[in-house]
Amino acid sequence: MNITKVLKYSLGLIFILFFHFNSFSSDILFSSLGIKEGLSHLSVYSIHQDETGALWFGTRQGLNHFDGIRLKHVRINPEPEDLVDFTIWSIAGDNNGSLYLLADKNLIRYDLENQKFETLTKGNIDGFFYQNHQPYIVISDEIFHFNPETRKKTFFAKLEAGQLPVKQIIHGSQGVVWIATNSGLIKCNTDGNVENTYFKNKQITALFEDSHKSLWIGTRENGAYRFNPHNETTISMLTEISNNEVRSFQEDENGEIWIGTFQGLFRVNLKTGHL
Repeated sequence: MNITKVLKYSLGLIFILFFHFNSFSSDILFSSLGIKEGLSHLSVYSIHQDETGALWFGTRQGLNHFDGIRLKHVRINPEPEDLVDFTIWSIAGDNNGSLYLLADKNLIRYDLENQKFETLTKGNIDGFFYQNHQPYIVISDEIFHFNPETRKKTFFAKLEAGQLPVKQIIHGSQGVVWIATNSGLIKCNTDGNVENTYFKNKQITALFEDSHKSLWIGTRENGAYRFNPHNETTISMLTEISNNEVRSFQEDENGEIWIGTFQGLFRVNLKTGHL
């Protein structure tokens, strides 16, 4: 399923996340998915597309699967009953048959082919991110590499209390690791050594690297920024969007950036830098 189809199906769901649509031209078609269609809860915290093209939605009450036609609630089973309707905070995939779910503070793996769940670690995970074939877990104020096969963790970096929680971890194109925190954007080398911190004292809510290797930084109160890591220049998108609380970014097949905010969905043309 390509990005156009994903936009057709999943962006129609984004009103659940952001409550309101900004106006678009008439060539954009939206549809919605809700309780009537089989969604387990209207509070959606994560969306993931697996290698088969199917969409997965993490909600306040469990996991949902959408194949483009049918939406169903997938119960975490066999597991203890108290895991069945856990909040799914994040979903990631390795493009090799496995999904990883952060269900409350439990890390769970789902085998797509055999449709089986497996709890990898239980009760202490504050964040999970999958980047460059490398899973990261956050426990308290520390970030670890995590091996799903051995279930062993290796220390990567330690954060200050004011920087928590971690919102995103991505591998940049220059061989660096970017960590979006509650108090700035941290640049680390692959050994976890901090090289610099940008956007200090800003609460980072979203982080995304586009096809031009620019970083898009979303904040809670200061809108969105486009950051060039090569020359460390920053362009504020505050005048382009009407809401300062940014939730997510996505790039479509035309190279345009979609910005999800608390009160609207916006599309930015990278060639002009404007909506």
